[in-house]
Amino acid sequence: MNNTDVVYEKTHFRHDRKWSVHLRPADGGMLLCMACVIEMIETQEIPSARKSFVLSALSGMLKSSAGALKELLRQDRRVTQHFITTLLGLLQTLEDPVTMEKADQVLVQLLLELQDELPFHIVLDAIHKQLSDQFNVKRFLPTFNFLGSLLKTVPNVAHSLLTQYVPMLDHLCSALLYPDEALKTSVVYLWLQLLETSGDAAVQSLPVATRDRLCILLLQTFANAGLGQLIKNCAGLLWQLVKLDEAVSVLMNHPGSQILCDGNENMLVNNSQNQEQPPADHCLLPLLLKKLLLSGDETLQVTSAKCIAAIMVHSPSQYSTFFIRADLPGFLFDRLAGCNTEMFLWSIYSCLVLLTENPLFFSQCHSVYGIESLLRSLKEALQLTNLEVPKQGFLLLTEILE
Repeated sequence: MNNTDVVYEKTHFRHDRKWSVHLRPADGGMLLCMACVIEMIETQEIPSARKSFVLSALSGMLKSSAGALKELLRQDRRVTQHFITTLLGLLQTLEDPVTMEKADQVLVQLLLELQDELPFHIVLDAIHKQLSDQFNVKRFLPTFNFLGSLLKTVPNVAHSLLTQYVPMLDHLCSALLYPDEALKTSVVYLWLQLLETSGDAAVQSLPVATRDRLCILLLQTFANAGLGQLIKNCAGLLWQLVKLDEAVSVLMNHPGSQILCDGNENMLVNNSQNQEQPPADHCLLPLLLKKLLLSGDETLQVTSAKCIAAIMVHSPSQYSTFFIRADLPGFLFDRLAGCNTEMFLWSIYSCLVLLTENPLFFSQCHSVYGIESLLRSLKEALQLTNLEVPKQGFLLLTEILE
């Protein structure tokens, strides 16, 4: 044996040779014993540094010689299942973030390689059991991170999770009640991947009670978000939800007074001393979307404009008043200044066109205040290659002039 071999010296001599593989020199030339790998990962006396070495070796093997590892595991499915559940358990017990990240990577790589042979319910069953048996939600941050990575890498998992694991979805909703923002960031990302990878039908396939609860908890999480990544994840998840009429109804009709906002936390704009709080009977979502427009992050601004347009498409007469009262038209006109991104311009024009259907848009003089910004942006829009953008702008101009 040499220093690169992945074996546990104390017990390797007892293991059947069928669990060992010697890689070719071109692939590293190391000796790897799967039985030793499992023992080293399970044994508490093994230091984290050595477990990290083992996981690095496995990751390298999955990249260069995945077939050899698959042949080892094909010998007994029970060993494969035990290995996967051992890695999942490791995510719960590791303290070293570097080793934890490697365990996450190995799990995702392994499941990607075995997706045609190993039912994903084995992984989802194990995670569901962990969530049901333990109450320390914060310990599940690595597991939530892993599940988010798995959904992004292997989209097929999303369908199984949505259709066969409704109780687990309820656990994922409940996790948003935990006050740790890093955990919320991971859980919102997980929901985002779940809905994004499954397509538009994903939101429709959610049980009504779960969907409505997710909408309300998203509003609460969004309203109190301080971390930049949490805000971005919330905006992305909101964009997935507003595609469905029933979800829009919940999001727009939930009173702002029922959202538990923490006055000490920043609300989308860092160091803001005077947060805008909604009246007791006011809709909170337009205020959150306005904060995105003011964020200075063009990605968030585009998402905000897209969400506003998507919401009003469902029912302009029902929802446009909320946005006008929140002074969204004025801020949309402001964003036209200096904007030359096709998607952003088209989204703003589309929002404003829909808002012009409400007489309140004109009675509050938004057309008067915004006409100069519109004319300047149209001059810039005519330089773009996508003619649909200035076309939408001239439609807005026509609505205003009429």
